Formats: sequence, C-alpha cells, structure tokens
Amino acid sequence: ILNLSKVHCVSPGRIIHFLCFSIIIILAFISYFFIPALWTGQVTVFSTIGGFVTFYGVIFAIIETWRARSASEMASHAADAANKKTTAMFNIKSISECQSCIRDTLIDVDKDGWASTATLSRIIELYTAEFYEEYNDPNSDQRINIASLQSHASTASGPLKKTALSRLKRTLTQMLADLTAAASTKISETSK
Repeated sequence: ILNLSKVHCVSPGRIIHFLCFSIIIILAFISYFFIPALWTGQVTVFSTIGGFVTFYGVIFAIIETWRARSASEMASHAADAANKKTTAMFNIKSISECQSCIRDTLIDVDKDGWASTATLSRIIELYTAEFYEEYNDPNSDQRINIASLQSHASTASGPLKKTALSRLKRTLTQMLADLTAAASTKISETSK
C-alpha cells in the first residue's frame, strides 16, 4: 500500500533550480559534441566544468535574489495592510471614547442642565482628531460643531438657558451622528 501522507510536494523554487540545472547539463552535453576542444585535456575539462558550475551559480543567485525581492515585497505589503488595520482600530477606539463622552454629556445635560467643561474639552479633542481635515474648512459642519461646542465650553459655568441647552443637545447629537458614520466607514475599511 502506498502511503501518500509522506509524499512531499516539490516547491516551485526547487523546480526552477532543477530546470536551470538540467539546462546547464544539457548545454554541457551539447558542447561535448559540438565543441570537442572544450573536453580535451585535464586542464581544459576542469576549466569547462568550472565555467558551467560558475554559470549555474550565477543563475542560482539571480533566481534567489528575485525570490527574496518578491518575498520582501509581499512582506512589505502585508506590513502596510496590518499597519492600516491597526491604525483604523485605534481610530475606532478614539471614536468610541468620544461617543461615550457625548452620551454621558447628554445624560448630564438632561439631568443637571449643564455639562462639565473638562468633558466638553475632551469631546472637542477627540472629535477634532477624527475630523482634522474637515476642521481646516471653516464652512464644514464638523468645524461649525466644534466652534459651537467650544463656545459652550468657554461660557458654561452653570445651568444653561433653554435655548443654549437645546443648541448644545443638537450639536452633541449631530456630532454623535458624524462619529457613528465615521466609525462605520472605518469598520468597513478594516474588514476588507
């Protein structure tokens, strides 16, 4: 009975080397018949064999260099992909923290009628980090939300009036929606 579990496949790299070696041997045999002067005398035969071995060595080195470069490029691409996924996961963590701060602030606003300046500052920090490109555009919704929250953070020292309270809630819920959309986008990017 033939045990196929012990049969090993030959790797493509070994096949390439075997083919090159076979071609060199075939060339040596052809040279024996068509250029017999290469095979007369000990010194000439030794030099001829040395030349063919050197030629095979050069081909072997070229093949291995090409394979190492390919492996290096594959490793580089894999490292880039892993880095992008890690960065995206870190960004998702920051988004999650910002969403949690916003939800806690909304609870505080509903319960006490005001929000902590420290919490609002943390929301601004995390939100700005997520939407840094939009922050540079003075007309973007994110920049307007940040400016509104900065205004609340700098002026809120106690319970807010009804209009300021509703503006703060509207700003926070808009920011929460922006963050949810950003998180969904990043999650879909990391799953690719």
